[in-house]
Amino acid sequence: MDIAVLTMPLLATATQAPAGQPGGFLYTMGPMLLLLAVMYFLMLRPQQVKAKEHRELISRLKVGDRVVTTGGFYGEVSGVEEATLMLRVAPGVEIKMVRSAVSTVLAEAAEESGKAARK
Repeated sequence: MDIAVLTMPLLATATQAPAGQPGGFLYTMGPMLLLLAVMYFLMLRPQQVKAKEHRELISRLKVGDRVVTTGGFYGEVSGVEEATLMLRVAPGVEIKMVRSAVSTVLAEAAEESGKAARK
């Protein structure tokens, strides 16, 4: 006898779904959908909120703000254009950079801490 003939019934029963198993699509996909929802709220959503706050910070930049750039430069904004700004890093030294390179506005942080101290 051929071995394929002997193993055929075993393969047929192994690939069939057990009879009477409860659930269906939701039972099998439920844990995966739950995992995706948890990942969204723990990882993706906070990143989107942080990106929105950074866009708002960049849009509020004005002349005179003291800032820190992503490269670590501390300076004062001396000019603002649509996509770029001029940053005074030392007396008589100005550099032109992209607005999105600003990571923190120090003047706003100082004002907020002053308001918190007054309360």
